Amino acid sequence: MKLLKLMAVPFCLLLVTACSKESRIERRIYSKEGKWNVDKYTTTEYENGAVTATGSIYDAGYFVFEKNGVFASVIPIFPQNTSGLWSSTEDEVILIFENNGYPFKISGESRREMTLESTQVYSDSTKGVITMKMSKHK
Repeated sequence: MKLLKLMAVPFCLLLVTACSKESRIERRIYSKEGKWNVDKYTTTEYENGAVTATGSIYDAGYFVFEKNGVFASVIPIFPQNTSGLWSSTEDEVILIFENNGYPFKISGESRREMTLESTQVYSDSTKGVITMKMSKHK
């Protein structure tokens, strides 16, 4: 019985740590109006593991994340502005729009900057990776 109690302590600490990191990331995303500039938007296409195309756009637009889980984006390269729902885990931001969910891994984050990366698999041999380097609007 003592062993069971002893094993429960690290699990509880891990759970509290994970929840607090998730909450911290969520608060950071929507705080101070929740506006994030997309400083660099990069797409990279792969076929059979080799890069076939890549391109970057600087000052690509912005996202606004609201506390209630709604987001809006203004990215001029897209034919229309996008809006939908968002949520976060301790290492991802999930954007839901047009009835699809798009998970973006947080590959770097600080109070004022974050990098989001999403991989879309098109077929067995081709995929695309979107990387957005973002900074908090001042």
